Amino acid sequence: MRMSRQRWIVLVLVAAVIAGLALWLPWQPPRPAAAVSAHQIPWPLRGLLFAPALDGNVVDAAGAIGATGSTAIEVCGIGLVQVNSMQELLPELLATATRSPTLRRSIAELGATSEPSNRAIALHYDAVLAAQGAIDAALAGNRDCANNEHCRSAADEMGTQAAAPYRQALVQLADQNNDPIAFALAYKACRRPSAPRIDACSGVTASRWAESDPDNGTPWLLVAAEAARVGDQTTRGEAMRHAAAAKRFDHYNEALLRPLATASVQDAARIDRFVVQTTTVGVFAAAPVTGYAEIATLCDSNALAEPQRRTQCDRLATVLVEADSTMLGLLMGARLGERVGWPAQRVAALKEQLDAINGLSLDPRVQPGRWLGCEAFDLLQQRSSDMLRLGETGALRRAIAESGRPVAELAREWRDYVRREQERAQAAQQK
Repeated sequence: MRMSRQRWIVLVLVAAVIAGLALWLPWQPPRPAAAVSAHQIPWPLRGLLFAPALDGNVVDAAGAIGATGSTAIEVCGIGLVQVNSMQELLPELLATATRSPTLRRSIAELGATSEPSNRAIALHYDAVLAAQGAIDAALAGNRDCANNEHCRSAADEMGTQAAAPYRQALVQLADQNNDPIAFALAYKACRRPSAPRIDACSGVTASRWAESDPDNGTPWLLVAAEAARVGDQTTRGEAMRHAAAAKRFDHYNEALLRPLATASVQDAARIDRFVVQTTTVGVFAAAPVTGYAEIATLCDSNALAEPQRRTQCDRLATVLVEADSTMLGLLMGARLGERVGWPAQRVAALKEQLDAINGLSLDPRVQPGRWLGCEAFDLLQQRSSDMLRLGETGALRRAIAESGRPVAELAREWRDYVRREQERAQAAQQK
């Protein structure tokens, strides 16, 4: 199951601290000050001004900002930048990633190593950039194309075809190696919706991934899902047993942040590093998180009536909560734990932690008008580094610890914010 939309919603709640994507928050009127024009900014930062526009809800928010008149945004190393009409900049801004020489050098650096996982990551980025470049070329000079379903579909098809050789190479690399990261990326490439057939995909199966990565519960859930589709209940039950006995759940999406650790990025100018960091976090956020749908069936109310399955689901919930690198895994684990009958105090503590993680997004350093400032940039560097080393959930838990604030305080601040926003929305509807 692809969780891209649901996953994006979760990430929007927490990623303001990680990636500076804070435009979803209520816009604060900027303080009056002299500001340069957006067209005077180096093109990489012009791209960052509209980076979150790939999400429809954020596009609406950005459009509303433009409609209210010019807006001043603080940009690290430049000062206040006057943004008069974000929508007019959209075609150029969406092409930012494909034009970053620093990002391309970092990808080439990874691809030149002998490590299969690094080469797989490089091929994944090659495919992403080739697709975006082809789409940008198709849309160039035709502003109405993005709003024309037929034209947009044709552009997307051009992007898919441009990425195909790199995805083919990625799948062949995984088929010839047992590297878990290469296999995870290839497995997802083979199962992209509407993707052209890739010859080597027949050998990139969930069972092969599980055999090469037996302590990881993620491929075992995928084995269970594949078995369920063909009615193989024996294999499905065996895969569930392995998933419940796993030591961790890892989709390896955080490995997509590796370009940040290359010398090409580390030695680059600050603006270039900011562009690469925001772009790579965007690629990470877009990577699908799969397999969790099978949990809902394997651990439904009927299945939990069986003592052995209940024990497996309890163990599964524990591993998801304690050793899943994703926020979605933590959410699923908390819900599953509640379903199997965990003590109310344990469930409440998990919900408090989730609210505290969301509360991190209210950090004043990443609020609108400041999310491209130097403090936000420094925070982005730290969060990106933590995510690469600790995973998404580990980085956010560390952020809570480093905030110096109690979990209960952050959680209460988030709940208060949600309540105020709900009251504001209700009041607006009544007018």
